[in-house]
Amino acid sequence: MILLDTSVVSAVLRRRRRGKLEERLSAQVQYLINGDLAVGLPGNVLQEVLSGIAERPQLERVLKAVRTSFRIVLATEEDHVTADFRPEW
Repeated sequence: MILLDTSVVSAVLRRRRRGKLEERLSAQVQYLINGDLAVGLPGNVLQEVLSGIAERPQLERVLKAVRTSFRIVLATEEDHVTADFRPEW
């Protein structure tokens, strides 16, 4: 599974001042969605994306689009502990 980060999702969802980078990221994310690999959003990324939206109608549109496009992946406590694993210790 491919997990997307907040910066990627924000760039893809950006409505104003979309530049070449945002267009390229959108194409890459669309390619992933249409491919064989599952694409997901960590729960904290969903929260960060939604917290950056000021208007309720836009929040509802974004939430619907995200829910239909991505699997929301919730981390467990063990996931966080494992992610902080330091092999040099």
